[in-house]
Amino acid sequence: MSNNEIISKLQSCFDGLAQTIPEKGIAFWFARDLQEPLGYAKWENFFTTIMRAIESCKTTGCDPDDHFRGVRKMISLGKGAERAIEDFMLTRTETLAWGDNIDLDPYVLREQVEGSKHKKKPI
Repeated sequence: MSNNEIISKLQSCFDGLAQTIPEKGIAFWFARDLQEPLGYAKWENFFTTIMRAIESCKTTGCDPDDHFRGVRKMISLGKGAERAIEDFMLTRTETLAWGDNIDLDPYVLREQVEGSKHKKKPI
Protein backbone atom coordinates (compact mmCIF):
# COMPACT_ATOMS: atom_id res chain seq x y z
CA MET A 1 0.00 0.00 0.00
CA SER A 2 1.43 3.41 -0.97
CA ASN A 3 1.82 6.29 1.47
CA ASN A 4 -1.00 8.14 -0.30
CA GLU A 5 -3.34 5.18 0.15
CA ILE A 6 -2.39 4.89 3.83
CA ILE A 7 -2.91 8.63 4.32
CA SER A 8 -6.32 8.51 2.63
CA LYS A 9 -7.41 5.54 4.75
CA LEU A 10 -6.22 7.13 8.00
CA GLN A 11 -7.76 10.50 7.12
CA SER A 12 -11.13 8.88 6.53
CA CYS A 13 -10.84 6.94 9.79
CA PHE A 14 -9.78 10.02 11.80
CA ASP A 15 -12.50 12.21 10.30
CA GLY A 16 -15.10 9.56 11.11
CA LEU A 17 -13.99 9.42 14.75
CA ALA A 18 -13.83 13.18 15.29
CA GLN A 19 -16.13 14.73 17.87
CA THR A 20 -17.08 18.39 18.20
CA ILE A 21 -17.90 20.60 21.15
CA PRO A 22 -20.85 22.38 19.47
CA GLU A 23 -20.90 25.57 21.50
CA LYS A 24 -17.17 26.12 20.90
CA GLY A 25 -16.75 24.58 17.44
CA ILE A 26 -13.74 22.60 18.68
CA ALA A 27 -12.89 19.28 17.06
CA PHE A 28 -11.35 16.57 19.20
CA TRP A 29 -10.87 12.81 19.36
CA PHE A 30 -11.26 10.44 22.28
CA ALA A 31 -7.99 8.57 22.81
CA ARG A 32 -9.75 5.24 23.27
CA ASP A 33 -11.41 5.69 19.86
CA LEU A 34 -7.97 6.17 18.25
CA GLN A 35 -6.27 3.37 20.16
CA GLU A 36 -7.18 0.52 17.81
CA PRO A 37 -6.78 2.38 14.47
CA LEU A 38 -3.28 3.36 15.61
CA GLY A 39 -2.44 -0.28 16.32
CA TYR A 40 -2.56 -0.46 20.12
CA ALA A 41 -4.20 -3.56 21.57
CA LYS A 42 -3.77 -2.51 25.22
CA TRP A 43 -4.81 0.77 26.81
CA GLU A 44 -1.75 0.64 29.10
CA ASN A 45 0.59 0.82 26.09
CA PHE A 46 -1.38 3.60 24.47
CA PHE A 47 -1.54 5.52 27.77
CA THR A 48 2.28 5.41 27.91
CA THR A 49 2.39 6.86 24.40
CA ILE A 50 -0.01 9.63 25.40
CA MET A 51 2.18 10.48 28.40
CA ARG A 52 5.22 10.74 26.09
CA ALA A 53 3.24 12.99 23.75
CA ILE A 54 2.27 15.21 26.70
CA GLU A 55 5.96 15.55 27.58
CA SER A 56 6.75 16.39 23.94
CA CYS A 57 4.05 19.04 24.02
CA LYS A 58 5.62 20.58 27.14
CA THR A 59 9.10 20.66 25.60
CA THR A 60 7.79 22.61 22.60
CA GLY A 61 6.36 25.27 24.91
CA CYS A 62 2.71 24.32 24.40
CA ASP A 63 0.35 24.03 27.34
CA PRO A 64 -0.71 20.36 27.44
CA ASP A 65 -3.99 21.36 29.07
CA ASP A 66 -4.98 22.99 25.76
CA HIS A 67 -4.61 19.69 23.90
CA PHE A 68 -5.00 16.81 26.40
CA ARG A 69 -8.14 16.84 28.51
CA GLY A 70 -8.45 13.91 30.92
CA VAL A 71 -12.02 12.62 31.13
CA ARG A 72 -13.89 9.68 32.58
CA LYS A 73 -16.42 7.80 30.49
CA MET A 74 -18.96 5.20 31.51
CA ILE A 75 -18.90 1.89 29.66
CA SER A 76 -21.47 -0.89 29.73
CA LEU A 77 -20.36 -4.17 31.26
CA GLY A 78 -23.52 -6.15 30.56
CA LYS A 79 -26.70 -6.80 32.52
CA GLY A 80 -27.07 -3.03 32.97
CA ALA A 81 -23.81 -2.59 34.91
CA GLU A 82 -21.48 0.29 34.09
CA ARG A 83 -17.95 1.25 35.02
CA ALA A 84 -15.99 4.50 34.69
CA ILE A 85 -12.86 4.38 32.54
CA GLU A 86 -10.10 6.92 31.97
CA ASP A 87 -9.86 8.59 28.57
CA PHE A 88 -8.50 11.76 26.97
CA MET A 89 -10.01 14.35 24.68
CA LEU A 90 -7.27 15.09 22.15
CA THR A 91 -6.83 17.95 19.70
CA ARG A 92 -5.15 17.82 16.29
CA THR A 93 -1.97 19.15 17.87
CA GLU A 94 -1.86 16.12 20.13
CA THR A 95 -2.14 13.74 17.22
CA LEU A 96 0.83 15.49 15.58
CA ALA A 97 2.84 14.92 18.76
CA TRP A 98 2.26 11.18 18.29
CA GLY A 99 4.40 11.25 15.18
CA ASP A 100 7.46 11.06 17.41
CA ASN A 101 5.92 8.65 19.91
CA ILE A 102 4.17 5.86 18.00
CA ASP A 103 5.28 3.09 15.71
CA LEU A 104 3.26 4.43 12.77
CA ASP A 105 5.30 6.20 10.10
CA PRO A 106 5.47 9.85 11.34
CA TYR A 107 5.25 11.18 7.75
CA VAL A 108 2.01 9.31 7.16
CA LEU A 109 0.47 10.43 10.45
CA ARG A 110 1.48 14.09 9.99
CA GLU A 111 0.12 14.21 6.43
CA GLN A 112 -3.13 12.61 7.54
CA VAL A 113 -3.67 14.92 10.49
CA GLU A 114 -2.65 18.10 8.69
CA GLY A 115 -5.02 17.17 5.90
CA SER A 116 -7.92 16.67 8.31
CA LYS A 117 -11.00 18.76 7.61
CA HIS A 118 -11.22 19.75 11.29
CA LYS A 119 -9.80 23.02 12.55
CA LYS A 120 -7.11 23.12 15.23
CA LYS A 121 -8.24 24.85 18.44
CA PRO A 122 -7.47 24.28 22.11
CA ILE A 123 -10.03 22.25 24.05
